[in-house]
Amino acid sequence: MTNIFPDLRRAMQNSSDGIARLIDPDTNEQFFVMSAESYEKRVNRAFEIDGTPDAETVDVMMQDDDVHDSYLEQYQRERASP
Repeated sequence: MTNIFPDLRRAMQNSSDGIARLIDPDTNEQFFVMSAESYEKRVNRAFEIDGTPDAETVDVMMQDDDVHDSYLEQYQRERASP
């Protein structure tokens, strides 16, 4: 773990939602930085109804899993074979 620099702390405090938006100038990749408490609240809110993710959330999670599943194509071929 590393320490927060004063510039990052100020960016988080000055934002309307407590999230600092950062960009890597070398790659143009964007990042969000927020407190652990804020992150936990957001995650808990996503599962607030009954603790079960909704269909849209499951679809997004499955799509992400599918992208990284090196065996997916093989599973699909085996399932389609009679």
